[in-house]
Amino acid sequence: MSASMSLNTLYRLYAVTSAKAGHPSKLEFESDETDGKISGSLVSADVLMLLWICWIMFQSSRYLKSSKGQAKIDLPDIKHLILSAVTSCAELGNDLNIWDCSISSLEFELPAGKFHMWALKTVPNLVQCFNQFVHNRLQRCVLLEVPYFLSKFSIFFMVLSILTTKSKF
Repeated sequence: MSASMSLNTLYRLYAVTSAKAGHPSKLEFESDETDGKISGSLVSADVLMLLWICWIMFQSSRYLKSSKGQAKIDLPDIKHLILSAVTSCAELGNDLNIWDCSISSLEFELPAGKFHMWALKTVPNLVQCFNQFVHNRLQRCVLLEVPYFLSKFSIFFMVLSILTTKSKF
């Protein structure tokens, strides 16, 4: 799967997650295909949550191995990335003082296409987080020696869940 398609999958995951949390994003998808066009926009809070979700997916495999699933994951300060996305993607004019602003107060809309290109250039490894997350969960089932029938059903239901969720985007 190409980096662009993987990033589209992350957007779809974020859109569904944020909608279920009661904060729907303004992302719009033209088709159910992962390579379909995305339109709409994100605001800084969306970018923050998307990057934190990716951080948690990246870090969870390491913490699961070292702490037997009982770890506390600390979220990093990513203000610099949010400001980079805003200054690169939004039409700001002279309205933003990046040295004296709060991420939560930024309401500039970042067009999905511009943000997509920014993400591919600025954080290219971002696209690997979902694949790594699913791979680590499947590997964990095998390593924990989950009974054969249970691991088969767990894997089956995980894959089924991913596939059916994809069709609902």
